[in-house]
Amino acid sequence: MKGGAEGGGRRGALRWFEDLLDELLLVSLVKIWHHTMVIDALDFSTGGSGGEISSASLEKLNRLMEEGPGADASDEEIAAFMEKAMAINGAAEMIAQFEEQLKSGALSEVLQLETEKEPFAQLKSPLRVIYRVGEVRLSLPSDASFFELHAALTEALNLDGKESHHFELREEGVVEVIFGPEEGQYPEREHLVSDMIEGGVTDFHYLHAGEHHVVIESVTAAGEKGTSLGMLPHLHE
Repeated sequence: MKGGAEGGGRRGALRWFEDLLDELLLVSLVKIWHHTMVIDALDFSTGGSGGEISSASLEKLNRLMEEGPGADASDEEIAAFMEKAMAINGAAEMIAQFEEQLKSGALSEVLQLETEKEPFAQLKSPLRVIYRVGEVRLSLPSDASFFELHAALTEALNLDGKESHHFELREEGVVEVIFGPEEGQYPEREHLVSDMIEGGVTDFHYLHAGEHHVVIESVTAAGEKGTSLGMLPHLHE
């Protein structure tokens, strides 16, 4: 059973890792495996003996991940997939090695690069925030940070992502708080827009190739008011 267009087999297949690596950073695993970083980024040997995995087995495991069960797969389908994956020669040892690399922090640089490539990989909230910027309306999961909102707005407004940017929260025209990537600003990756909404904020300004007034229209359940059930930015008509 293959996954749908949004997520594909890999996203569904990662569910069996949740049981296997329950105490680890599953999101880290998602980001690395979803972007096919296994061969290029992880320090795995490929000798085929002594706890090593052969290149043929690694290719087989990657192919199995591509064809894995969808995100809506049953527990029985996940269990069957897990049994098939763990039967691949060297897979169990490879996963144990991956676990050690996660625990040791050896993958921190890779994870940072993957976060920059795929800023929406960690979003999980069942709620959606609907934003309006001029005539453009878009929605994001409510656990999106200002960085993820920046990434969404850059695409929605056809902006050049290389230009400097930041968000300003103003009170009667006076800038009170700035979120952005620069020193002296509140780190945009560490602050959720929803925290500001809970504090009573209904709008703010996004400075990126000009000034853009961002209005928070509403917060709703995923699938309501034209929002998407997926975790990626959704443009409204």
